[in-house]
Amino acid sequence: MNRFLSNKTILFLIEDLGSGGAQRQMVYLCEGFINIGYKVTILAYYKREFYSEYLTNLGVTIDYIIEKKPIIRIIKFRKQIRSFHPDAVIAFLRTPSILAEIASLPFKKWQLIVGERSSNPAMLNSFKSKFMRFFHLFADYVVANSYSNIEMVRKVNRYLPEDKSKVIYNIIDTDRFSPDPIFKYRKQGKLRIVVPASYRRLKNILGLINAVSLLSIEEQSKIEIHWYGDKTPGMHKDDILNEAILLINKFKLVKIFYFHEVTYLIEKEIQNADAIGLFSFFEGLPNSVCEGMACGKPIIASNVSDVPLLIEDNITGFLFNPKSIDEIRDALKRLLNSNDETLTNMGRLNRQKALTLFSAEKVFPQYLELINS
Repeated sequence: MNRFLSNKTILFLIEDLGSGGAQRQMVYLCEGFINIGYKVTILAYYKREFYSEYLTNLGVTIDYIIEKKPIIRIIKFRKQIRSFHPDAVIAFLRTPSILAEIASLPFKKWQLIVGERSSNPAMLNSFKSKFMRFFHLFADYVVANSYSNIEMVRKVNRYLPEDKSKVIYNIIDTDRFSPDPIFKYRKQGKLRIVVPASYRRLKNILGLINAVSLLSIEEQSKIEIHWYGDKTPGMHKDDILNEAILLINKFKLVKIFYFHEVTYLIEKEIQNADAIGLFSFFEGLPNSVCEGMACGKPIIASNVSDVPLLIEDNITGFLFNPKSIDEIRDALKRLLNSNDETLTNMGRLNRQKALTLFSAEKVFPQYLELINS
């Protein structure tokens, strides 16, 4: 590790500093680079500032280019990146990645790492998606946080070399996200499922509500579902939260579902949960599953992306097809019918696996290797 200890400059590109999973991973990487003496700057183009104070206190410099016109934004970003003279540029998400890739033309003097974080199957049939990912050829490495994602990317861009295509799992702070040693299941007589997820249609909140409506009255009386996500007006294009509230009222499930704002202390809510839920139609590598595993929780989740590689059905959690309301209902039933000993064993196995896969000690050196290769 000594050869990595130098005063290098790292420039991150991202849409904003909101509360999303990509932003959280960027924060972990910033911490790692700051801790070994690197200078870190973040360049964003939307002013959402969930993490801004925390990053500033770390010693990270934050710059914004607020420009609505895409062509002008490209020009401004290119000028800013090239004038910064970084040793490495790390871009998260699709638009920041293409901004970084265009800025590298016709030549560059920095390592360029671009990130892929979604396994949306729509990319396979989208001309726009294929066109944008053509620019990955100008990056040094394309890093996905799941094997399913990198497989899709290489189908979309068949010219992308295998040695430039990397899978690096998410970093999880396994000290912050750790089991509560005095936790007891069903403390209030109900099984508490926590879902840390945005209020977007792809998260399948309506499917979950419909599945709960199919449970018996007795089963419904034994469950609570607490959803945590950003409620900022205009944060998402769809109006799924209002639809969800109407559906809950229709099925008389108001004592089961609780919709909360996003919280800085999500680890406390996860530690206080009986199980962690993920109901999405597609994902990259879901932080909620990884963090739930780190906290020693059973997982009830869609069998999408790499989730089946992380969670063994009926061994460490309960998997289902998110497009099937009946399968979601059946998974909920299996969870409800599991005794405390079974749930404890599931959580213990998940904690062990999380330490192996997601700790900063395991993940951060993989980024250092790419930057210094």
